[in-house]
Amino acid sequence: SGPCLKAPPWRCAIERKTIDGMWQRYLARADGDMLPLLAPARAEPPSGLPATYIELAEHDCLFDEGLEMADRLMANGNRVRLEIRAGAYHGFDSHLEMPYVFRTVEARAGVMAEMLGHEGARQQIREQNDK
Repeated sequence: SGPCLKAPPWRCAIERKTIDGMWQRYLARADGDMLPLLAPARAEPPSGLPATYIELAEHDCLFDEGLEMADRLMANGNRVRLEIRAGAYHGFDSHLEMPYVFRTVEARAGVMAEMLGHEGARQQIREQNDK
C-alpha cells in the first residue's frame, strides 16, 4: 500500500510512478536496518507508546497512509486520537489568515492539552485568543 493507492482520483494529484520514484531516491543509500529510522510508518509500531494524535486532511494524497498508521498503532494496543479535517488539503494549515485554519490550530492545542491532562486548557486558549 502507499499514498493514493486506494484514494479516489480527486484526492491525489500525484501519480503513483512519481511517488515510487521519490521513495527510490529517498531510500537509495539505506540498508534494511535504517528503514525504521527513515520511514517509521513502514516499520512495525511498538506497543506501549504514549497517546498519539493523528490529524489527516480529507483531500491529502497521504490520507491513506495516515489511516493505515492509525490502524497499525491501535492494533498494537496504543491509544490513538484521529481527527480528519473535512475539506482540507495537504499543507492547508500554512494559510494562517483563514478562519478554518485558525480554528484547526486552536482545536489542535485543545486536543494536546486534553491528552496531556490539562483540564480547562481549551477554554484558556480560547480566552487568550479572544484578547
